[in-house]
Amino acid sequence: MINIFLNLVCIFCPRVLNLTVAMIKILLLKLMLPVLLIFQSVNQITPGLYVLNPSAGQIVTGTVEIKGSVPDDNFEYAEISYSFSDETTSNWFLIERLDQTVHDDTLALWDTTTITDGVFRLKISVFRTNGSVSELIIEDIRVANYTHYDLPTATITPIIVLETPSAGETVEPTVSMKPLPTDLPKNPAAISEDDFKLSMISGVTLTVLVLLVLGIYILFRRIARK
Repeated sequence: MINIFLNLVCIFCPRVLNLTVAMIKILLLKLMLPVLLIFQSVNQITPGLYVLNPSAGQIVTGTVEIKGSVPDDNFEYAEISYSFSDETTSNWFLIERLDQTVHDDTLALWDTTTITDGVFRLKISVFRTNGSVSELIIEDIRVANYTHYDLPTATITPIIVLETPSAGETVEPTVSMKPLPTDLPKNPAAISEDDFKLSMISGVTLTVLVLLVLGIYILFRRIARK
């Protein structure tokens, strides 16, 4: 009877051990996936490149102060330009060229009285000495020198950040969300405190189970050899 029990233990313990290890791998993958997604999103956004004014959806008239920052990293020059939003193929018109970096200050003065009323978009292009180009596009800028626009409702409007890599680099374009007065939606990649506690408890439980099964397996193997 003891020999039968020992044989069953020798047969099933390795299978249980393999199953437990597989469960641990799945748990670790589940824990690491949100972290990888967060880091991937952060790495694609250009640090130091942003616009404070105007914002997406804003109604502007007259001369508009375009205010923001361009990064210092390998900076060569920058261009601020605009285009019509409803064009399939964008034709960008230069507003200003910057030969020096700017931090939280005026990037350019845009005289909207020289163009027709309508919906436009702004682009800040940063050219670097290594050949790469970073672009920030702000959509839905409404010029209303002679046209009345209803005030836009609060929403979340995308600001597009594009990266043109230098030779040998590969960078995916990304879209960062710029919130207006409404609350941001819940981040699907965020890990709540309850999820973290559950993952920790599950990990400790599986670790204890693996050690227990392994100990029983080694114990019965020793008894079987005697």
